[in-house]
Amino acid sequence: MNRFTPVKILVIIVLIYVLACIFARLVSEGMVFQPPPPSYGETAPDLIFIPTDDPGLPGLAALHLKNPEAKYLFLHFHGNGEDLGMTRWWLEQARAQGFEVIAVDYRGYGLSGGSPSERAYYADAAAVVVHCRDKLGWKPERIIVHGRSLGGAAAARIAARNPVAALIVENAFVSAYRVMTARPVLLGDRFETIDDMMKPLCPVLVIYSKEDEVVGAWHNDLLSVTGENYWQRIRQFVDGLPPQP
Repeated sequence: MNRFTPVKILVIIVLIYVLACIFARLVSEGMVFQPPPPSYGETAPDLIFIPTDDPGLPGLAALHLKNPEAKYLFLHFHGNGEDLGMTRWWLEQARAQGFEVIAVDYRGYGLSGGSPSERAYYADAAAVVVHCRDKLGWKPERIIVHGRSLGGAAAARIAARNPVAALIVENAFVSAYRVMTARPVLLGDRFETIDDMMKPLCPVLVIYSKEDEVVGAWHNDLLSVTGENYWQRIRQFVDGLPPQP
């Protein structure tokens, strides 16, 4: 007599699926967040600390590259395996293009305290926007949000829930799970950037590489491959934004 009836087989399949969803949920944050050892110290130029809603956290480490001539603030969110010291060269280039620049290290990255998590990640992004708007005095229509790789999720979330001048996402993923599965397979997905990308009420520029070996030139050397065309395309996009008072 066959012990595996169709009903039993279905139950086994459902159980395996549920366990796979639970396992993915448990391990995914650890796979997403890969903070390197801090690549800068407390004496780094332009270093500031941005307060959060967590009283136990001293603040988020951020770089504020001022530019008195800037018409726009470039708010940058970096990828999962880098920190402010590693991305400073890119931030300096952004300032050289005429922007004022703010970039932040998420909790657990660089000199930011705490531990990284999906909830904390989005809370950190929101705290930076509040700082730029309320503390620094930048009007929402003068803030351009830029996110690279993992940072694209924060940038898209900000643009979906706050008025901003524009959104730029670079080599971002549609969701955390779909980096591995391509299509939505498991329940409980994280960092569902594709949903937030449907909501911004602002101009959007998507930059990506067809040869991206991580989420999709390569994932980490797009600028070095494209050269001057990279910043030229961003400048064209910014110059084409609706006039602001």
